[in-house]
Amino acid sequence: MKLMMRMCALGALVLLCLVSTVACSSSSVCGDGEAVTVDGALYCAVAENIVIETGFECPSAASFRYRGPGGDICAPRELDVGSLPSRVCMALGAPSCDMFRRLEPSMNQMPAVGMQTSLTVGGSSAVNSDGAVVWIVTSGSPDYQFLFGRFQASDGSFRLRFDRAPPAEALNDGVLGVGTLIASSTFDLTQFPEGRQASGESVRVEDNDAGTALSCRYAIIFVQSGLSSILSSEDDWPSNFPLGYSCGEVVPAQEGQTFDTFEPVNCGDMQLETGCSGPNWT
Repeated sequence: MKLMMRMCALGALVLLCLVSTVACSSSSVCGDGEAVTVDGALYCAVAENIVIETGFECPSAASFRYRGPGGDICAPRELDVGSLPSRVCMALGAPSCDMFRRLEPSMNQMPAVGMQTSLTVGGSSAVNSDGAVVWIVTSGSPDYQFLFGRFQASDGSFRLRFDRAPPAEALNDGVLGVGTLIASSTFDLTQFPEGRQASGESVRVEDNDAGTALSCRYAIIFVQSGLSSILSSEDDWPSNFPLGYSCGEVVPAQEGQTFDTFEPVNCGDMQLETGCSGPNWT
């Protein structure tokens, strides 16, 4: 009797694996990612924290890699972004697949060696008030701001601590983040929620606003694996920065150039100043 009950339980488990949209036997193929089977094809949904903190290699059965809000997707074949199964994108918490993009084949394996996922920033501030970090994203349409990181400026100085990487939605093409620090007594930054700012509700600072200080000549830089896929050459300024968090100082555009660039700088030397605008880097 006991043997028959065990056989029945085993049969039920096998049947469950055959009919379920999430393949029981394929979870090990996707490692720390979530295995999702759609129309008989295996996909791996890999959360952003796994990609950043531990690295992840797409399995040979799903070697085509896509990146978007919430993490990465490993697909069994190359697909147009619009053809990614919505069920797989939803497994990463993404409402749609529209913001996912195909990564180069060389990026299918992305270890997290040397990834700096925490950072302490400090320096002087011309304004004593609540502060926030605004990440500018221009890689899609329309451009938008993403708030991630808050601090308090007092007695002419500030200190900011990051304990995790920025969300993918705060990064340009999912791989490059540029954050501007703002402290203001003119408007209440606490009224702006963390995350992507709605169109028409972004943080706007006038150049003559004496109550608002910006990191006009500095920025927080975050580089994710796969940066080379968006650079036009190996000499582009982001290639001078390490994986993860670091800080940059503005290099003003020279004659004949359109955009400012950044060079690495000590994260304890940042300054928040009034009467200035942020860098024109994109």
